[in-house]
Amino acid sequence: MKKIALVLSVVLVLSLFSACGNNETDQETTTEVTETEVQNVVISVNKDIVADETSFLTFVSEFEGLTSTVDEKFYTLTMPQETYADLLKAKAQEVYDAYDNLIAQGGFIKDVEYGADFRTVTVSVDREGFDALDAGTKQLQLITIGAYAMSYQMFLTEGQSTLVIAEYADSAEEAMRLSLPIKM
Repeated sequence: MKKIALVLSVVLVLSLFSACGNNETDQETTTEVTETEVQNVVISVNKDIVADETSFLTFVSEFEGLTSTVDEKFYTLTMPQETYADLLKAKAQEVYDAYDNLIAQGGFIKDVEYGADFRTVTVSVDREGFDALDAGTKQLQLITIGAYAMSYQMFLTEGQSTLVIAEYADSAEEAMRLSLPIKM
């Protein structure tokens, strides 16, 4: 009985070593494949949503490894994951700076808060200053704020959509709401 147990133990240990050896080979192969393959991000940007073509092309040309092709309707941008992350970071910084500039102008905008990917933007407004504007001007101001958010979103694969909410600074009561893009 002891001999059978010993033989079974040896077989079990050998099978374990054999399994470990196969795992190491698989991991090495996977590592080699991962190091040699580069995952690219491909984004199609509709030319109709690019407000200033020169600024757009200047912006994308700043990123090493990004290639751009154009046809009648789209700019197609191809880049490594790392470059894509850098592009989104730079574009987000442009939006932060634009919002900071709006606040610094000292008008009716007191603060701007934003969610992930600028899908929701909440604008804290001075009640007296905001209420003094006509409805069209209020809407235009919110469209402008949303346009900054959408300039970031043009580089996302999920498309563009932003909810802009104006809230009174003194009460956080909603003053106005606008969804972009506007459906006509």
